Amino acid sequence: MMARYMCLRYLIASVVLLYCSLAVDSSTSKPALPRSVNFRTYSDGESPLLWNPSSQIDQQGFLQKHYVRIPSELEVGKDAIGGKHRKSKLATVPVRIRQVPGDGNCLFHSLTICLSKVENGTHFCYHSDRITELRRYSRLLREKAVDYLASKPKRLLYLQGRDYMRAQDLIETACSPYGCTPEEYCDTMRKESFWGGGPEVVALCNLLKRPIHIYELYPAAQHNNNQNKRGGEASFRLRRMACFGSPKFDRREALHILSADSRFPDVTPGKQLAAGNHFLAVFPVGEVGSGAKQRKKRVRGGGATIMMQPDRLHLQHPDSVFADAREEWIGVRRTLSTWWNFMVGGFAGHES
Repeated sequence: MMARYMCLRYLIASVVLLYCSLAVDSSTSKPALPRSVNFRTYSDGESPLLWNPSSQIDQQGFLQKHYVRIPSELEVGKDAIGGKHRKSKLATVPVRIRQVPGDGNCLFHSLTICLSKVENGTHFCYHSDRITELRRYSRLLREKAVDYLASKPKRLLYLQGRDYMRAQDLIETACSPYGCTPEEYCDTMRKESFWGGGPEVVALCNLLKRPIHIYELYPAAQHNNNQNKRGGEASFRLRRMACFGSPKFDRREALHILSADSRFPDVTPGKQLAAGNHFLAVFPVGEVGSGAKQRKKRVRGGGATIMMQPDRLHLQHPDSVFADAREEWIGVRRTLSTWWNFMVGGFAGHES
């Protein structure tokens, strides 16, 4: 019950902020699905930047500082995440954070960047000739997420712990604030620049059969006043919001993403948005990924073959991917709590 309470808490907080910040159709007075429309490319005088310029971010998007993770205060008793991702291990493994383009596709960019690392064993390199590749793979993840949700409405999806939900119920929950049908939601979510959220994360977690853990910014002083700047640590902690796919899919290395204020890291702790409007990639420091073996793998259920070569993703996705993969999902029987769309998407240069 505590896990469901946590999910509902984030759902309520997200809906409140979405209503305050999203575009509203003047003819219907209903909020529209969030999207980025004013994405700008910045320059440091030498090369284009795909995010807000900051002295704390290098040209490859990595933040200079390492960050400490903490569990949610609701990860207690039966609702605590066990096994390799138990909360006692969080603080012992610091993480690096990496920026991604803030063009409304940041959820999918973040997951692409993380997946490249765990599958290839190397970080994706931001070069001008590689950005097209990043966007192509992000589009693929978007398409596969929506297809997975729409292709079988009665499909049972796994969240975390003992929580599950049917795809149809998940989409209907996501649609309710906007007055749109599930079909309209899926048609819109297929388009670039519309912000992906909870339903798409859950879909990709089940599609890839891989955990996806989500964090939020949390001022260090609120966690422990005595450790606010210990050893030069950053003034933020990353508090774990959800562990989608754990422990069921823990045999695969987890992907980690941060839902943050788009001004981060140049935002004062305590002054950040209550719910994030931009996703970033997160990498535990010192953990060895399964991709380190540099071998050819197939992402189960994803229909995409990833050739393991350093610093590159080679994708082959047959048109009949879901027809070929459908039998793999017959054994997936789950239900999910109504937590769905924390504030996501985000874009550089957000205009209020």
